[in-house]
Amino acid sequence: MRRSFLGGGVSVAAMIAAVLAGVGGRGTPTPTPTATFTRALTATATSTRSNCLASANCFPKPINTGAGATGIPPGTTLKACGGDVTLSVDHQTVNACRYAGNVTITADNVTIRNSRIVGGAENVGAKFLIEDSEIGPDTCGDGTIPALVRWGSYTARRNYVHGNGDGMRFSGNNIVATDNFISTCDNPGDHSDGIQGHKSGINNTVEHNTIDLRGSLNGPDAAVFFADDSKSATITNNLLLAGTGDSFALKVHDDHVPDIGPWVVTGNRLVGGALTTNTQCATPSLTWSDNRQVRVDSSYQVMSTGRLVYCARRRGSHSRN
Repeated sequence: MRRSFLGGGVSVAAMIAAVLAGVGGRGTPTPTPTATFTRALTATATSTRSNCLASANCFPKPINTGAGATGIPPGTTLKACGGDVTLSVDHQTVNACRYAGNVTITADNVTIRNSRIVGGAENVGAKFLIEDSEIGPDTCGDGTIPALVRWGSYTARRNYVHGNGDGMRFSGNNIVATDNFISTCDNPGDHSDGIQGHKSGINNTVEHNTIDLRGSLNGPDAAVFFADDSKSATITNNLLLAGTGDSFALKVHDDHVPDIGPWVVTGNRLVGGALTTNTQCATPSLTWSDNRQVRVDSSYQVMSTGRLVYCARRRGSHSRN
């Protein structure tokens, strides 16, 4: 949901350090304003981003942090490619660029890979792919970016997304987010979601992402939230961490009567509760199974798997198993 931000200034590195200190779930991280966000433009470590599977309790992690690492591959040297940029050539491929501002895609079938975008990426009536990249401000955003990757007909995979109230926005059809690490931050007046479905249409998938809302201290909502006339989505095999206070790991609200669907919500691991208000849990349009509470360590490794989380019209309903 959109909200009004006030000024930023807390570094993303400080946010993540504070979050990782809260092992096991929904701690209350304390940002350290004096910390500095740094990342070398070249790296020499060996990439270990493959062989990270939900079936082995492995989920995406921040940049250069072992199995499941996201973002720009080690060894990449970035070149300066401008500030606010519009990509307007069909089938264009951008590789190893650093953009100091926002990227707007107006051409069809654009690919961005191995790149650093300090602002956000959005499309205007065109398909695009963004992969193996780092997206978001170096310090917590000031509210000018609705979501760091947004609108419809895009694929985002293996990206490190940070520094904003909302990570990704699903508004339209044919959207895929897979193998990304998303961490949020916020300012007073914020209302953060890791991935928000707002008028989400059909053929939309959220598969095997880590989404951590614990850096949002003022108004965290949900790691994954679908509502606002959204029709359907597949939400599977994600690690979803709720923020502080009255926030959720997962919220699915089908506002249509009857539900449209299909909604497929399976295999997710949750730190925090789930809420499914307005969703018709017994309808054939919904598949809900094997969504469980977990505990994680400071490296997002699952340490223990707990109870099933039911689809129910109340907060955090668990089975007795």
